[in-house]
Amino acid sequence: MDWEIEKRHKECDGCGKSFNDGDICHTVFKLSEDEEAGERFDICSLCWENGHHGPSQEEMGKSILYWKGLVKIRAPEKKEEVIKKSSIEQLLKKFMSSADPMRINVSYILALILERKKFFLVIDNIVEKGTGKKLIVYEHAKTGENFVIQDPEVTSDKITEVQEHVRELLDNI
Repeated sequence: MDWEIEKRHKECDGCGKSFNDGDICHTVFKLSEDEEAGERFDICSLCWENGHHGPSQEEMGKSILYWKGLVKIRAPEKKEEVIKKSSIEQLLKKFMSSADPMRINVSYILALILERKKFFLVIDNIVEKGTGKKLIVYEHAKTGENFVIQDPEVTSDKITEVQEHVRELLDNI
């Protein structure tokens, strides 16, 4: 039987005191008569020790579940962007027009980063006639600007070198 059990309440159902990180929470889940649904009661240790266990014994009948747990309250994590998308885009534009021998590899990795961050959208994949070069056409999600990036088909033995080069470039932004 599957029941929809709501998450732990923020306050004790006995005294109304807020649960803090590290508190013990006693939970009683009282099932309805048809055992299709239920009601959750979260009780702090003090109320539990003083005999307040949520619904009375008569109300609970035989259809209850009980568990005890440690309250863990995590502060919401702020996602801090390590490197700004605009910086990555500027670096990409710089490398697309540079003579650096790593230009194709770096441009490809930077474009992938921007794609993963939903900054670039893949519009098309093209194989250039004659050379067989694989090209990826990206569109900037906000500006509509197009970028054509060559897929360098980096081998696994070269990928570490390219990643390190890109990491160094990004660290120096």
